[in-house]
Amino acid sequence: MDTPSRLSSLLLLSAVLSFLSACAREPEPSPDYFSWTNPVTGAVVHMPEGWRQSPETASKGETTVGYFTPNFASMMGNYGKVTLHYEDMRKISGPMTLQKFVGNFIGYMRSQTDHLSEPIFELHNGIPHARLSVEISHKNRQFLLRARFWTQNGRDYWYAIAESPIEDGDFAETATPLIEELQASTMAIE
Repeated sequence: MDTPSRLSSLLLLSAVLSFLSACAREPEPSPDYFSWTNPVTGAVVHMPEGWRQSPETASKGETTVGYFTPNFASMMGNYGKVTLHYEDMRKISGPMTLQKFVGNFIGYMRSQTDHLSEPIFELHNGIPHARLSVEISHKNRQFLLRARFWTQNGRDYWYAIAESPIEDGDFAETATPLIEELQASTMAIE
């Protein structure tokens, strides 16, 4: 066999082996956009109708553990998202209360906002909650953030933020079933 045909045979054999090797590997599992596992509690949330999670985006925030959008929102040019945040307060010195936690959030947001509502504190099913609204400008657009805070044990603090353009004031109500599911997933923590 002459050298050019031998080289062709070796290249063909190498290509076949590479192909077979690629076939033998298990394919990367594609993300499940319609169920989400709470990374803190391990509870699985099946997305309510019309919602999906975005695992790639959730890891971008320091406290963000989940990032959720309506199905097809980006394809239709709509904006609205829900983020779930978690903070473990076991490592801080001194006691933390929901009022103090929300006060810290307000202090952080105050310089960035156009309007900040007073927080409303309440008990819901025996669990302390707080709600507030924030109006904020970003790149010549105004956004409305509706935040819900809660803690079950005074050590693990959670908050969900429904963010939408200010003209889409109904978005927070649309997001309520999702936020309820997300909150239920946080209750499994000891």
